[in-house]
Amino acid sequence: MRTQTEEKKRAILDATLEEFEAKGFAAARIEDIAKKAGVAKGTVYNYFESKEALLMGLAEELGDLIQGNLERTLNDASAMSTRERIEEVFEPIISENGRGRMSRILRVIWSEGLHRPQLTRPFFEKFLIPAFGDEGFFTRMTAKKDFPVIIREYPFLIAAPIIQGVLWQTLLGDSRPLEFRRVFKAYLDLIFGSGEKSTSERNEQESKSARQEEKPRLS
Repeated sequence: MRTQTEEKKRAILDATLEEFEAKGFAAARIEDIAKKAGVAKGTVYNYFESKEALLMGLAEELGDLIQGNLERTLNDASAMSTRERIEEVFEPIISENGRGRMSRILRVIWSEGLHRPQLTRPFFEKFLIPAFGDEGFFTRMTAKKDFPVIIREYPFLIAAPIIQGVLWQTLLGDSRPLEFRRVFKAYLDLIFGSGEKSTSERNEQESKSARQEEKPRLS
């Protein structure tokens, strides 16, 4: 159960996301964020010292979620394939199909980063470099020889469909909506080959085979 402090902080970040989406970082005002969150302007400053801190608060929400998934995947002792681990890391965004909170935050960060790289650089340095830097999880994972050369050289390409998918849903989602899961699966098929099935796909196939075997044979 969330405490009152956590609920208030969440309300401020909810309002921040709405204001940044509607007006952009430069035009958004702390007083409008406070009003939308139902708190005093001074209360916002009790939690976040500036608009930059509000943006980082949103960014860290996304980064912490992905980082948490990444750590759980690394510590998972089950027989997950490399492909399944990748799918698990990005599942929070894939499941939203480019429409949910995490996708909205990613869109805001990406948009502001294009205009003011210095504004979002701390986020990328904190979360992307540990994952895609020289000793990062994805860098070490894609160094395996069974990955295409281009992926081994540029491991961040693993996340390319996520970024492009969010952009597509923003610009063309109303007229030509994208199926995130289908697109990401097809992308991983190109990397791993379509012959490698995920656990869920294998379980479904095994269940189907079992049901067929249970059917009475026609004489």
